[in-house]
Amino acid sequence: MPQGKQTVVGIFSRSGKEEYPWLVNVLRKDANICPRPFVITNSNASAFREAVGDCDFAILYHSMNRGRLNIADVTDSLYDEELGFLSNTLGNDKVLVIADDLEDSSDDAKNRILNSQPTIRRAARGIFLFSRADKRDNNTIRIKMAPIIVIITAAVIHKWTSKGDEEEVLSDDEKTLKPKKNYVSLLTHITAIACVANAVRRPSPRNWAFAFSWVAASLTYLTDPPLIDRLGLSESCIPPAALVTAIAISRPHWPRMSL
Repeated sequence: MPQGKQTVVGIFSRSGKEEYPWLVNVLRKDANICPRPFVITNSNASAFREAVGDCDFAILYHSMNRGRLNIADVTDSLYDEELGFLSNTLGNDKVLVIADDLEDSSDDAKNRILNSQPTIRRAARGIFLFSRADKRDNNTIRIKMAPIIVIITAAVIHKWTSKGDEEEVLSDDEKTLKPKKNYVSLLTHITAIACVANAVRRPSPRNWAFAFSWVAASLTYLTDPPLIDRLGLSESCIPPAALVTAIAISRPHWPRMSL
Protein backbone atom coordinates (compact mmCIF):
# COMPACT_ATOMS: atom_id res chain seq x y z
CA MET A 1 0.00 0.00 0.00
CA PRO A 2 1.60 3.31 -0.99
CA GLN A 3 2.59 5.42 1.96
CA GLY A 4 -0.13 7.91 2.88
CA LYS A 5 -2.83 6.00 0.99
CA GLN A 6 -5.77 5.06 3.20
CA THR A 7 -7.91 2.02 2.56
CA VAL A 8 -11.52 3.10 1.96
CA VAL A 9 -13.80 0.56 3.64
CA GLY A 10 -17.44 1.00 2.72
CA ILE A 11 -19.95 -0.10 5.36
CA PHE A 12 -23.15 -0.86 3.46
CA SER A 13 -26.37 -1.41 5.37
CA ARG A 14 -30.06 -0.63 5.58
CA SER A 15 -29.25 0.58 9.09
CA GLY A 16 -27.99 4.10 9.72
CA LYS A 17 -24.45 4.65 10.98
CA GLU A 18 -25.85 5.60 14.39
CA GLU A 19 -26.63 1.88 14.86
CA TYR A 20 -23.00 0.75 14.59
CA PRO A 21 -20.73 3.49 16.03
CA TRP A 22 -18.61 0.78 17.68
CA LEU A 23 -17.69 -0.63 14.25
CA VAL A 24 -16.76 2.76 12.79
CA ASN A 25 -14.71 3.62 15.89
CA VAL A 26 -12.72 0.38 15.81
CA LEU A 27 -11.92 0.78 12.11
CA ARG A 28 -10.88 4.41 12.59
CA LYS A 29 -8.31 3.37 15.19
CA ASP A 30 -6.29 1.88 12.33
CA ALA A 31 -4.58 4.85 10.65
CA ASN A 32 -4.61 3.05 7.30
CA ILE A 33 -8.39 2.55 7.22
CA CYS A 34 -11.03 5.12 6.30
CA PRO A 35 -14.52 3.76 7.09
CA ARG A 36 -17.28 5.14 4.87
CA PRO A 37 -20.87 4.30 5.95
CA PHE A 38 -23.59 4.13 3.30
CA VAL A 39 -27.31 3.59 3.89
CA ILE A 40 -29.00 1.32 1.33
CA THR A 41 -32.59 2.19 0.43
CA ASN A 42 -35.04 0.94 -2.17
CA SER A 43 -34.49 4.05 -4.30
CA ASN A 44 -30.73 4.75 -4.31
CA ALA A 45 -29.33 1.88 -6.39
CA SER A 46 -27.34 4.26 -8.60
CA ALA A 47 -25.75 6.00 -5.62
CA PHE A 48 -24.99 2.59 -4.10
CA ARG A 49 -23.13 1.45 -7.22
CA GLU A 50 -21.17 4.68 -7.31
CA ALA A 51 -20.23 4.37 -3.63
CA VAL A 52 -19.02 0.80 -4.14
CA GLY A 53 -16.79 1.97 -6.98
CA ASP A 54 -15.07 4.39 -4.61
CA CYS A 55 -14.18 1.65 -2.10
CA ASP A 56 -11.19 -0.65 -1.72
CA PHE A 57 -13.09 -3.04 0.56
CA ALA A 58 -16.69 -3.50 1.67
CA ILE A 59 -18.48 -4.62 4.81
CA LEU A 60 -22.15 -5.56 4.50
CA TYR A 61 -23.65 -4.86 7.92
CA HIS A 62 -26.96 -6.24 9.21
CA SER A 63 -28.46 -5.81 12.66
CA MET A 64 -30.95 -8.15 14.28
CA ASN A 65 -32.64 -4.99 15.54
CA ARG A 66 -34.40 -5.11 12.17
CA GLY A 67 -36.15 -8.26 13.39
CA ARG A 68 -34.73 -11.14 11.33
CA LEU A 69 -31.43 -12.44 10.04
CA ASN A 70 -32.57 -12.22 6.42
CA ILE A 71 -29.41 -11.26 4.56
CA ALA A 72 -29.72 -13.50 1.46
CA ASP A 73 -31.44 -16.62 0.07
CA VAL A 74 -34.47 -16.45 2.38
CA THR A 75 -37.96 -14.99 2.21
CA ASP A 76 -37.85 -11.18 2.18
CA SER A 77 -34.04 -11.19 2.17
CA LEU A 78 -32.61 -7.67 2.24
CA TYR A 79 -29.28 -7.86 0.44
CA ASP A 80 -29.37 -10.43 -2.39
CA GLU A 81 -28.67 -7.89 -5.13
CA GLU A 82 -26.33 -5.73 -3.09
CA LEU A 83 -24.19 -8.66 -1.94
CA GLY A 84 -23.89 -9.91 -5.51
CA PHE A 85 -22.90 -6.47 -6.78
CA LEU A 86 -20.27 -6.03 -4.06
CA SER A 87 -18.74 -9.40 -4.90
CA ASN A 88 -18.79 -8.85 -8.66
CA THR A 89 -17.31 -5.35 -8.38
CA LEU A 90 -14.68 -5.76 -5.67
CA GLY A 91 -14.12 -9.52 -5.64
CA ASN A 92 -15.36 -11.80 -2.88
CA ASP A 93 -12.00 -11.56 -1.11
CA LYS A 94 -12.73 -7.87 -0.48
CA VAL A 95 -16.21 -8.31 0.98
CA LEU A 96 -17.16 -9.23 4.56
CA VAL A 97 -20.55 -9.63 6.20
CA ILE A 98 -21.17 -8.58 9.80
CA ALA A 99 -24.30 -9.72 11.63
CA ASP A 100 -24.84 -7.68 14.79
CA ASP A 101 -27.02 -7.66 17.90
CA LEU A 102 -27.41 -11.45 17.98
CA GLU A 103 -28.23 -13.55 21.01
CA ASP A 104 -25.76 -16.23 19.89
CA SER A 105 -22.45 -15.39 18.16
CA SER A 106 -20.94 -18.88 18.40
CA ASP A 107 -19.34 -20.88 15.58
CA ASP A 108 -22.42 -23.13 15.53
CA ALA A 109 -24.62 -20.10 14.90
CA LYS A 110 -22.27 -18.97 12.15
CA ASN A 111 -22.41 -22.37 10.44
CA ARG A 112 -26.20 -22.41 10.61
CA ILE A 113 -26.33 -19.03 8.88
CA LEU A 114 -23.89 -20.09 6.16
CA ASN A 115 -25.81 -23.31 5.53
CA SER A 116 -29.16 -21.55 5.25
CA GLN A 117 -27.85 -18.52 3.33
CA PRO A 118 -25.13 -19.99 1.07
CA THR A 119 -24.71 -16.86 -1.05
CA ILE A 120 -22.81 -15.34 1.86
CA ARG A 121 -20.19 -18.09 1.60
CA ARG A 122 -19.83 -17.59 -2.17
CA ALA A 123 -19.96 -13.81 -2.34
CA ALA A 124 -17.96 -12.80 0.74
CA ARG A 125 -14.70 -13.61 2.49
CA GLY A 126 -16.67 -14.59 5.56
CA ILE A 127 -19.33 -13.61 8.06
CA PHE A 128 -18.57 -12.34 11.55
CA LEU A 129 -21.14 -12.42 14.34
CA PHE A 130 -21.43 -9.98 17.24
CA SER A 131 -23.84 -10.37 20.13
CA ARG A 132 -25.13 -7.69 22.44
CA ALA A 133 -22.99 -9.22 25.19
CA ASP A 134 -19.88 -9.01 22.98
CA LYS A 135 -20.32 -5.26 22.62
CA ARG A 136 -20.48 -4.71 26.36
CA ASP A 137 -16.86 -5.87 26.64
CA ASN A 138 -14.25 -3.72 24.88
CA ASN A 139 -11.68 -6.49 25.08
CA THR A 140 -14.03 -8.93 23.32
CA ILE A 141 -14.71 -6.39 20.57
CA ARG A 142 -10.98 -5.83 20.08
CA ILE A 143 -10.28 -9.56 19.85
CA LYS A 144 -13.17 -10.26 17.47
CA MET A 145 -12.35 -7.26 15.24
CA ALA A 146 -8.64 -8.11 14.96
CA PRO A 147 -9.16 -10.80 12.26
CA ILE A 148 -11.33 -8.36 10.29
CA ILE A 149 -8.54 -5.77 10.29
CA VAL A 150 -6.08 -8.43 9.12
CA ILE A 151 -8.39 -9.57 6.30
CA ILE A 152 -8.89 -5.99 5.10
CA THR A 153 -5.16 -5.33 5.18
CA ALA A 154 -4.26 -8.55 3.37
CA ALA A 155 -6.84 -7.96 0.64
CA VAL A 156 -5.56 -4.46 -0.03
CA ILE A 157 -1.94 -5.66 0.04
CA HIS A 158 -2.86 -8.11 -2.71
CA LYS A 159 -4.52 -5.32 -4.71
CA TRP A 160 -1.51 -3.04 -4.61
CA THR A 161 1.17 -5.69 -5.14
CA SER A 162 -0.70 -7.07 -8.16
CA LYS A 163 -0.37 -3.70 -9.86
CA GLY A 164 3.37 -4.18 -10.19
CA ASP A 165 6.21 -1.92 -9.16
CA GLU A 166 6.42 1.63 -10.46
CA GLU A 167 9.36 2.60 -12.63
CA GLU A 168 12.36 3.72 -10.60
CA VAL A 169 15.72 5.26 -11.43
CA LEU A 170 18.29 2.87 -9.97
CA SER A 171 22.04 2.69 -9.72
CA ASP A 172 23.88 -0.36 -11.09
CA ASP A 173 24.18 -1.84 -7.58
CA GLU A 174 20.48 -1.25 -6.93
CA LYS A 175 19.59 -2.90 -10.24
CA THR A 176 21.55 -5.97 -9.13
CA LEU A 177 19.83 -6.13 -5.74
CA LYS A 178 16.31 -5.21 -6.87
CA PRO A 179 15.31 -8.61 -8.36
CA LYS A 180 16.19 -10.32 -5.08
CA LYS A 181 14.37 -7.69 -3.02
CA ASN A 182 11.33 -7.95 -5.29
CA TYR A 183 11.30 -11.73 -4.93
CA VAL A 184 11.50 -11.55 -1.13
CA SER A 185 8.86 -8.81 -0.97
CA LEU A 186 6.50 -10.84 -3.19
CA LEU A 187 7.14 -13.96 -1.10
CA THR A 188 6.24 -11.98 2.03
CA HIS A 189 2.99 -10.72 0.50
CA ILE A 190 2.00 -14.19 -0.76
CA THR A 191 2.73 -15.77 2.62
CA ALA A 192 0.67 -13.10 4.39
CA ILE A 193 -2.32 -13.70 2.12
CA ALA A 194 -1.99 -17.49 2.50
CA CYS A 195 -1.86 -17.18 6.30
CA VAL A 196 -4.97 -15.00 6.40
CA ALA A 197 -6.85 -17.43 4.14
CA ASN A 198 -5.79 -20.32 6.39
CA ALA A 199 -6.83 -18.47 9.56
CA VAL A 200 -10.26 -17.66 8.13
CA ARG A 201 -10.74 -21.28 7.06
CA ARG A 202 -9.34 -22.78 10.28
CA PRO A 203 -9.52 -20.10 12.97
CA SER A 204 -7.28 -20.64 15.98
CA PRO A 205 -4.91 -18.48 18.07
CA ARG A 206 -1.97 -20.21 16.37
CA ASN A 207 -3.20 -19.52 12.84
CA TRP A 208 -4.14 -15.92 13.57
CA ALA A 209 -0.69 -15.40 15.13
CA PHE A 210 0.88 -16.47 11.82
CA ALA A 211 -1.50 -14.15 9.93
CA PHE A 212 -0.78 -11.12 12.13
CA SER A 213 2.99 -11.61 11.89
CA TRP A 214 3.14 -11.96 8.11
CA VAL A 215 0.67 -9.13 7.46
CA ALA A 216 2.84 -6.88 9.64
CA ALA A 217 5.93 -7.86 7.64
CA SER A 218 4.07 -7.36 4.37
CA LEU A 219 2.86 -3.91 5.38
CA THR A 220 6.39 -2.98 6.40
CA TYR A 221 7.71 -3.92 2.96
CA LEU A 222 5.06 -1.69 1.38
CA THR A 223 5.32 1.34 3.65
CA ASP A 224 8.83 1.35 5.14
CA PRO A 225 11.21 -1.16 3.46
CA PRO A 226 14.36 0.10 5.25
CA LEU A 227 12.76 -0.89 8.55
CA ILE A 228 13.19 -4.55 7.54
CA ASP A 229 16.96 -4.06 7.54
CA ARG A 230 16.91 -2.01 10.74
CA LEU A 231 15.05 -4.82 12.49
CA GLY A 232 17.62 -7.34 11.28
CA LEU A 233 15.08 -9.16 9.11
CA SER A 234 17.34 -9.53 6.10
CA GLU A 235 16.34 -11.18 2.84
CA SER A 236 18.15 -14.34 3.93
CA CYS A 237 15.70 -14.77 6.83
CA ILE A 238 12.42 -14.40 4.95
CA PRO A 239 12.51 -17.45 2.59
CA PRO A 240 13.24 -20.04 5.30
CA ALA A 241 10.66 -18.40 7.58
CA ALA A 242 8.09 -18.59 4.78
CA LEU A 243 8.93 -22.27 4.21
CA VAL A 244 8.51 -23.12 7.90
CA THR A 245 5.23 -21.19 7.97
CA ALA A 246 3.95 -23.02 4.87
CA ILE A 247 4.71 -26.38 6.48
CA ALA A 248 3.16 -25.32 9.78
CA ILE A 249 -0.14 -24.12 8.32
CA SER A 250 -0.45 -27.13 6.02
CA ARG A 251 0.20 -29.53 8.91
CA PRO A 252 -1.81 -28.23 11.90
CA HIS A 253 -0.10 -30.51 14.42
CA TRP A 254 3.46 -29.78 13.28
CA PRO A 255 5.88 -29.69 15.00
CA ARG A 256 4.82 -32.53 17.27
CA MET A 257 6.98 -32.51 20.39
CA SER A 258 7.53 -35.70 22.38
CA LEU A 259 9.28 -36.06 25.71
